[in-house]
Amino acid sequence: FVAIDTNGAYFTIKFGDGRDTNQTTDSVIPHTYTFAGNFHPIMIMYDSNQCKLTLDNPLDIVYVDEVVPNFLPKDTIICNTGTVSFRDSSTSSYPFKSWDWKFGDGWTDNVQNPSHAYTDTAKNNVVLTVTSAFDCVFKDSHYVTVYRPPTVVFSLSDSAICVPDSVLFSDN
Repeated sequence: FVAIDTNGAYFTIKFGDGRDTNQTTDSVIPHTYTFAGNFHPIMIMYDSNQCKLTLDNPLDIVYVDEVVPNFLPKDTIICNTGTVSFRDSSTSSYPFKSWDWKFGDGWTDNVQNPSHAYTDTAKNNVVLTVTSAFDCVFKDSHYVTVYRPPTVVFSLSDSAICVPDSVLFSDN
């Protein structure tokens, strides 16, 4: 908030979130909103004669967004290669402007709920960056690990038998 040419006046600002300034003559008044909402600030000025002027413009609204980024991959461990679906469950007071997915293997996407095919074994750090309508940017990340499946080679002692004969399976 900026007060221009106060001519020695002091003032109080009601920020609309339940907090007010103390009386001040500072021309620049910082204020941090700590929760989301629509806030209507009001400035009350007093001159040296204690005459009061209330500046209350109904169009002066401060819109504060609170974004909580969140997503979960359908699978966090896959064997060999495969496709993983991701579900964005981020919340915001206002609509989201964009989603930016980095899948940890060099591939990206910009849809809300993508699927991605992993083709190499690796521990992939998947990062979702969401941007709100007010350009608030927040990130969340999870790992998707792709393992190489075990190699199994086995042999049969016989592939044609009669009941009640047995077949031996041997790991080679």
